[in-house]
Parts: sequence; structure tokens; C-alpha cells
Amino acid sequence: MRLMHIADLHLGAPLGNLGDSARHRCKERDSIFPRIVDAAIEKADILIISGDLFDRHDPDEALAGMVRSELRRLKDNKVLALVVPGNHDEITYTRSTYKDLSWDDCCKLVRTPTPWPAFRGDVAGLDVYVCSCAYTGGVTRREDLKDLKRVPDGAVGILAMHCSLDMDLPGADEDRAMKVSSKDIEASGYSYAALGHIHKPIVRTSGKLTMVYPGLLDGMGFNDIGTGRYPIAEFNGSDVRLSWEDMPGLAGYSALELDITGMAPEDAASRVRSKAQGAAYLLVRLTGTMQASFSPIGLRSALAPYFSFVQVESDALHLDPFELDNMAKENTLRGSFTRRMLGRLESCGEEEKGLVEAALKKGLEALRQEVQGR
Repeated sequence: MRLMHIADLHLGAPLGNLGDSARHRCKERDSIFPRIVDAAIEKADILIISGDLFDRHDPDEALAGMVRSELRRLKDNKVLALVVPGNHDEITYTRSTYKDLSWDDCCKLVRTPTPWPAFRGDVAGLDVYVCSCAYTGGVTRREDLKDLKRVPDGAVGILAMHCSLDMDLPGADEDRAMKVSSKDIEASGYSYAALGHIHKPIVRTSGKLTMVYPGLLDGMGFNDIGTGRYPIAEFNGSDVRLSWEDMPGLAGYSALELDITGMAPEDAASRVRSKAQGAAYLLVRLTGTMQASFSPIGLRSALAPYFSFVQVESDALHLDPFELDNMAKENTLRGSFTRRMLGRLESCGEEEKGLVEAALKKGLEALRQEVQGR
């Protein structure tokens, strides 16, 4: 028996950090779900979605309808789908999409606020028992999560939850954090814990128990770039063998740091393209010492034809002091500007120095662009 496990797709997320490319990227991300279903039909007997399928509890109805249609396709192909509401698509809201009873026509939708048997039946010749509960914020009590319902004798036990495993999260989120103990899961006789909520892939084992966060499959931004792969758990009785499958064709993110000390602009562009192969959305953070001939804006222009979106950050750059001294000697507008800013740097305090350096870099870049535009 093979189980495909995903979580935290966040379909419908706004992704507003990509400028004019944001709308296209949103459609691109939402279109991943039919491909997930294709993979499940080919490779799995069960698909478990462990929370945050949607970014909100009330996604666009066209998007929700597309997901239900795809889940019906799974059902038509004899693949069991189980959907667990998470903290982003929480079921307790009056306008939650999961209030629509048509979800029951296409999947096993978990609605209970406490751990409860969500499914028991024959799957690929195994007696499979799935326990789960929906993320319900302050409704579910800490003590409720200790009663995980022991796996019946002879059954293969799977726990599916959107939760924090063995994590102590103090403060304001105390009542909303679904905290589950790996010791409680193991003591209840489960073989596999299909978890969601953490966007990084995590695998833990204890005895015969395998606990997995699949991570974010498709990226949501440069700080959350996604894994591009998903786990498949293959069961031989209660023994689990875990493997990871690539999801081809994803429009990936790449966030690079590049030291440009002594580097010509054309060499920087070539280096970035080599490092960011396969990415569509690119962030380059420049570090080191920048020569006067180097233009961060020019680097962005050189990279733009090869990517859907390019952002170049140069805040960490330092200007070459030898070149600054030479520029200050020029009888030009650039020379006058450089002399004035270097004087300001000598007289200002440490707390102001960063602002003056940034103004110097931006001013020199503006002067460079003006000369090139003539």
C-alpha cells in the first residue's frame, strides 16, 4: 500500500511580493493541484492533505470547485483522499469552504475538533485505520490531543494532523497551537504520522513509527522557496519505507548571495545564471566591494530576459575606497557629488553612516544611469 502525503499548499495565496508577476505566479501555483492528482493516481492508493490546502478559510469558489473536481477524479480512479483543515483554512468559520457538503462527495473531510477515526477499511489488501482531527484553534484542548485513539489490533495505523510536534510554543499562541507528542503517537500504536504546519521537510522515527512533515511543495516567496518534492510512504504491513519524489516543471524560486568584489558586471550575470538554473523567480543579494563600473540596475537588466522576475539587493555592498578617492578628484558632477558625500561620511556619527553610504551608492548609480541614457 502506497500513501502520498502533502501539506501546506496554500492555494489562493496572494503572493504580493513579485510586482507585476504576482498575478501570473498565483495562477501558476494554483494550477499545481491537478498535477498532484495525476501523481497520486499514478503512484498512490491514498492521498493525505495535512492542512492548509487553501491559504484562507473562504477561497475563491472557482478555485475550491476545481479542487473538488480533481478530488472526484481521484475517487473515480479508486484513490482514497483525506483532507485535514489547517489553521489557514480553518473549518470553524461560518464562511469556511468546508461547510459545503459537496466535499463529502469527493473525499474524506475531517471535521472533528478532537482526534477521531476518520477512516477504516481495506486499502490494497491492508486493514488501514486513520485517526485525525481538524485544526480548530482554541476549541481543541491540550488534553484532547493526548487521546489519540489506539490503533485496533491487526490494523495499520496512520495519524493525520496539522500540528506542532514536540514543540513548546509559549506566548499568545498557546491556546491555538495544536501540540502533539511523539511519545503519545508511538504509544498509541501508529506506524505513520502524516503531519502539516511546518514548511520545511522533517522526518523523525521512533521504533516502528515514522513521523513526517512533507514541507512546502511549491514556493511562496524567497523566504519560503519550497522543496519541489513530496514523500511516498510504502507499507509492508506496519513497516514503512519512505521515499521522496520530484514534482517536475515547478517554476522555482532562487535566493542567491553573490560577492562581487573585483567582478565585472558581465561575469556577475553569468555566475548568477549558472547558479540559478531552473528557477523562474530570482533574488540576488550582492555583497563585497563594488567597483565604480558595476551597476546593480544593469545586472538586473542583464538577467531579466532569463527569468520571470528578478530582484537585486545591494544594501550590503561597500564602495571601493580607492575608486572613491579617484572619483572625488574629477572635475565633474560625479566628482563634486562624491567629494560632498565623503565629507559627510567623515563628519557624521556611526548611527548615520549607513544612511549616508546608501545615499552615496544610490546617487552614483543615478549618475551612471543618466550618462548611459545620453
